[in-house]
Amino acid sequence: MILSVIIPTYNSQDTIIRAINSCVAYIDDIEIVIVDDGSKDLTTKLIENKYSHFIENGKIQLINANHGGAGNARNLGIENSKGEWIIFLDSDDEFLSLRTVLIDLNAFRQYSFDVLNYSINYKKKYGQRSYSIINGKALTWDNLGLNNESLKLWDSGPAYKAFRREFLIQHNIRFPLNIKVGEDLVFNQKCLQEDPDIIVKYGDIYRVIENKNSITHKIINQNILEDGVKLVQAVEKLNIKNELMNEFIAKNFISILVRFLKSVNSIDDIIFSLKQYKKNFKVEKAFLTFYGLKQNLNVPIILVSWIIWKQPHMARVLFPPMKKVKYLIITIRGKKYE
Repeated sequence: MILSVIIPTYNSQDTIIRAINSCVAYIDDIEIVIVDDGSKDLTTKLIENKYSHFIENGKIQLINANHGGAGNARNLGIENSKGEWIIFLDSDDEFLSLRTVLIDLNAFRQYSFDVLNYSINYKKKYGQRSYSIINGKALTWDNLGLNNESLKLWDSGPAYKAFRREFLIQHNIRFPLNIKVGEDLVFNQKCLQEDPDIIVKYGDIYRVIENKNSITHKIINQNILEDGVKLVQAVEKLNIKNELMNEFIAKNFISILVRFLKSVNSIDDIIFSLKQYKKNFKVEKAFLTFYGLKQNLNVPIILVSWIIWKQPHMARVLFPPMKKVKYLIITIRGKKYE
């Protein structure tokens, strides 16, 4: 079997059928591994009723797990999959063309590579070339969210790429279980640090569908400081170059500011949290580092963030007008939040 599609799901009764339907046309060449993360709604019943034949003949695996988060569900999918290749699909998204992936995996068999990655920006850099083979570490800048969104070739989320299962197993690459924000970024960085040969190709194979009930949106008002600190600490363990790590710490600080802007936390709690973040991490040459993020962030939010970095108590003055002004846009994990 050439490909396993891994779908983690949790309370996805409104979207799961759409996700599965974007795969089932190719069921003869794939298996679908659905890991339900302890849903409380009708998700599993809908799957069992609609796809009972495929479940019985083993083309769809339905694994019921205790509620442990999307990372744990994807890990279970990796461990229970049987395909030569693995691709991830979130339960509220859908494939635009899984057929393209299957064709390419067969077409590129002559090459030794461990990741097939699709990018809608590929032609901007390589013109009419059909594909390129790139070393994994060269994509670290993209994965950390430090490149311009319109130019990057690698998305830090789990989508748009197929991984050789043997590569993940051999290097024990799994999603971290103690990170709620950015666990997919860490997973991808673990892959890139092994410096695999990656085939990068133009393609729009996947549709991300915004869902206000998804984990990405629900975590906004959880422990913002803890989430941000854990993400940076996990990335620090992955031997990132100092200059990139420095920029990532600054970028993550801005992400935390945006989450606090959307939160109901008191300004005193916010200022305390920002001070704690600074105690944990240092940004060398702070102004130049923050300003260097202009590749993918607008200048006003960079300057405001730098001021708050220097003097966290300035959040008391700057947060009220920032909440009123709608120019504030930041890209987090490839998605825009205002």
